[in-house]
Amino acid sequence: MTRLHSRPDLAPLLRFVGRRASAALLCLLAWHAPGLNAARVTVGNGTGSAGSSVSVSVNFAAEGANVSILQVDILASAPLSITTATAGPAATAAGKQVSATAISGGTRLLIYGLNQTALGDGGIANLTIAIAAGASSGARTLTATNGSAANPSGSSVPLGTFEGSVTVGSGAPTAATYILPSTARAQGQGGAFYTTDVTIGNTGTSEGSVTLKFVGNNADGRSGAESTFTLAAGRSTTFTDVLGSVFGVGSGFGAILVKSSVTTLNVIGQTSTPGAGGTFGQSVPAAGASQLVVTGTPRSIVGIREDGAFRTNLILANATEATLELDVTLVNAGGTALGTKRYTLFPLGMTQVTSVVRNLGVNSDVIGARAVLIGITPGGSFAAYASAIDNVTNDPRTLTPQ
Repeated sequence: MTRLHSRPDLAPLLRFVGRRASAALLCLLAWHAPGLNAARVTVGNGTGSAGSSVSVSVNFAAEGANVSILQVDILASAPLSITTATAGPAATAAGKQVSATAISGGTRLLIYGLNQTALGDGGIANLTIAIAAGASSGARTLTATNGSAANPSGSSVPLGTFEGSVTVGSGAPTAATYILPSTARAQGQGGAFYTTDVTIGNTGTSEGSVTLKFVGNNADGRSGAESTFTLAAGRSTTFTDVLGSVFGVGSGFGAILVKSSVTTLNVIGQTSTPGAGGTFGQSVPAAGASQLVVTGTPRSIVGIREDGAFRTNLILANATEATLELDVTLVNAGGTALGTKRYTLFPLGMTQVTSVVRNLGVNSDVIGARAVLIGITPGGSFAAYASAIDNVTNDPRTLTPQ
C-alpha cells in the first residue's frame, strides 16, 4: 500500500524504467479530451456515508495502444481526500507498481515497472477515499487530468481521462443483507496463491443498488471499505479477484458484507489457486437471513474430520454490528460430546479456527463428527461453514450448517 507523500519522487522511474521512456513521459502534453484510438484512464464510482472510507478503482483501457508507463492526476475536493493508493490487478499482472504523490487537491499516480511490458485492460490502481465527518449528502466528482503515457520504445501515446464520483449519503434503503464468510488474496502452502471471484446475480424484476463492504478478519469490521454499484434486473456480474480489484487489498482475507435494495440476489464466492495445469479451490455461498445461525436456534455442520488424511477449518462471521459470543461443541459419530469452546467475534468480525478439532482440545483422530453451533449473545446471528482439507493435495471441501 502506498501512502501519499508530499514531494514528487521520480527516482523509481529513472532507476527502473529507462531513459527513453522516462524522457517521453516527462515531456508529454496532458490529454483530457481523447481522439480516436487513444488509450484511456477512467476513475470509478463509490458510495459511502460521512465519516467513512470507500474504495474506488482507477481503470485503464488500451484501445489498441501499447502503454508501458503512464501518469495521471486524480483530484478530489472537500469533503473527500485520497489517503492511500495500491496497484490494481492490471498493473500487477504487467509487473508494474504505483507511486502516489500528494499534489494540490489530490494525488499524482505513476504506474511503472522494471520492464517494458504493456498494460492490459483493467484496474491499474485502487484508491482509498476518506469522507469527512459531517459531510452533506450528494455526489462529489473525482477528476482525472494531466494524463500522459509512453509505449515500450519511449514514444508518447495519447491518453484520455474520464472522471468518476463518490456519492455521500445513506443511498437506497437496504432490503436485504448477505454475508460472504470468507474471501482471500493470500499466499498458501506449496507456492499456491489464492484469490476469490465473487459473482452476484439479480433474479428479480427490479434493478438493485448493491454495496459491498470488506470487513477483514479478527477485527471490528464496521469501518471497512465499501463499494456500491447498480445491478439491473435479470443480470449478473463477477468481480474477479474481488479483494484486489474492488478493495485494493495486496494480501489478506476476510468476510464481505453485501447490502442490497432488493431481496432477489444470489451471491457466491469462488476461491482458487493455479495448480495442476489449471486451478483448484472451493465455492462458498453468501448467507442470507434464513441461512444465518441465530441465537436460540442451534445448527450443525456434519462431516468434520481430523486425522492423517484430512484437517478441518471452521470459519465464523458475525452478521451484526455488536460483539457476539457463540459456542462450538464437537460431537462424534456415536453422539458423544468431545469438547466445547466459546468464541467471541468482533462487530462484523470474521475469524478462521484452524484445525477446529484440535482447537477444541480433542487430540484423537475424528471422522464423521459434527460441530454444533450455538449463539449465546441475545439477538445475535452469524454465518459459518467448514472446510475439510486433504492433507496431501490441500484440496478443500465446503461443509455448510444445517
